[in-house]
Amino acid sequence: MYFHLPTKIYCGKDSADRLGRLKESKIMICADPFLKENSALQASVHKLEAAGKEVILYMDIVPDAPMSKIQEIMEVIQGKKVEVLVAIGGGSALDATKSARFFYEKIFGIRLPLIAIPTTSGTGSEVTSYVVIKDGKTGKKTPVVDEKILPDIAILDPTCVGTMPASVARDTGLDVLTHALESLVSKPSNVFTATYAKKAIETVFEDLKKAILEDDAGAKERMHYASTMAGVAFGQSGLGINHSLAHAVGGKFSIPHGRINGVLLPYVIQFHGSHQEDLYDDMMEGLGIEGFSPERRLNNFLKDLKKLRKDLDLPNTIRDLGIEEKDFNQALDGLVDLAIKDPCTESNPIEVTREDLKGILEAAYYGHSKKRVYAATVIGRPSF
Repeated sequence: MYFHLPTKIYCGKDSADRLGRLKESKIMICADPFLKENSALQASVHKLEAAGKEVILYMDIVPDAPMSKIQEIMEVIQGKKVEVLVAIGGGSALDATKSARFFYEKIFGIRLPLIAIPTTSGTGSEVTSYVVIKDGKTGKKTPVVDEKILPDIAILDPTCVGTMPASVARDTGLDVLTHALESLVSKPSNVFTATYAKKAIETVFEDLKKAILEDDAGAKERMHYASTMAGVAFGQSGLGINHSLAHAVGGKFSIPHGRINGVLLPYVIQFHGSHQEDLYDDMMEGLGIEGFSPERRLNNFLKDLKKLRKDLDLPNTIRDLGIEEKDFNQALDGLVDLAIKDPCTESNPIEVTREDLKGILEAAYYGHSKKRVYAATVIGRPSF
């Protein structure tokens, strides 16, 4: 059993005020371009400048930054002799800054302090040793894992997510749920990671709809913390094939990460349940899910998940995302190749084959029932 969390976490209103306490003089802020008018970003810049700091503002972040963009950030760091990095934004901004700091240290032997301030509630990137780097030519997403990637400080200021668009909140909220569920049942899961994961799962079912449909400030704050809790969990325990498949499909068809995770989630759960019915039983009590057998409890959980997705107007299948059937079928074998090699597959609770992954993807595209999708496991022939 192993659990290690070196990142210091500051949370609550005005927690970003800590930026004014930095001793270093040259601070580089890396932020998403759409945050140019964001009050949280402007407040951070003001706090630093009021403290007499030189602020280098880099806002040319792109989704799933390729290595060329990471190299560009490193060049700015070197040219401006930056002393501290501050990442403000969603997963792409945080990952790009984490990657730049990581590779900068490898090349120049200089480790810069890194402060992460998430403005979405989903990736958990502020407390994970993960980054995902996209190949600019092929679209392939490659996870990189190293404890040196971890930010030194995470600041969870609820004002940063107060105006997050509902569409983003839906996608990132499903990302939180996927992170927590995969962490809970992963091979390296332990009592510590499970505690964080279960609390994050309970928060999603309690607060995600309130945060989006009712614009509830308290629910938004709790979802922001749940995102970090899920990040703490999967940062220690790893993930599973839901993310392996999401990396492949999302990279190929340019689908937002949380959205494709949410689409795949019921089909992955069904697959796991067909091999180990009691796999998710550990979380059922906390969610108040009952049933006289593991299969019935799992079915009841899937009904709750279906209702959550329906209430949030989320797509049910890959086809609903606008992917043409011919394009999906043409890409299918390549997607399976990428997913089977993805590092997240190693920590999946059930050993999988290429045919398993292909069946899950086909199920997620066509929306077939569990019985039809996984008949191949029983009778030894393709389901479709």
